[in-house]
Amino acid sequence: MNKILRFAFLAAFAAVSSLSFAQKTVTFEAGKDKGTGLTVEKDGVTITLSDGKVDDKFSYRLYKNATTTITSSAANITNVVFVCNTHKAGDKSFLGDGFDSSMAGLTVSADKINVTWTGDMNSVAFKTSGHQVRVKKITVTLKNEPAGKIGRAVQQE
Repeated sequence: MNKILRFAFLAAFAAVSSLSFAQKTVTFEAGKDKGTGLTVEKDGVTITLSDGKVDDKFSYRLYKNATTTITSSAANITNVVFVCNTHKAGDKSFLGDGFDSSMAGLTVSADKINVTWTGDMNSVAFKTSGHQVRVKKITVTLKNEPAGKIGRAVQQE
């Protein structure tokens, strides 16, 4: 009986502790989550473009040589995934290889559709120095710690 109680206690403790480290995701979908001007906001996460469009029906447009800043007032950002639109205009592609790939923590998939950043900041800035990028969906993963605990940082120029 004593063994069963200990096992039940350990199982309950493991379940509770795994929940305490749960992360929250905030997903922005073009056409559904529209912004005003150059900003779109949802659940404590703000995406601001220096140049582009957040109110397009099919994609968020991150113009060439623009900066896209994602900031969270809710918790530090640990992961950002951009799913690029495969739309082409003539011989022009608007895929993820337009992002500045020298940014620390940034990876672009081989098909150039998925762009992923991993880090630990409450604000992160992405540059599209290669060409315009069109994004269908942006998923931001937040830590369960208060924002600013690790510190604020942005992409260096």
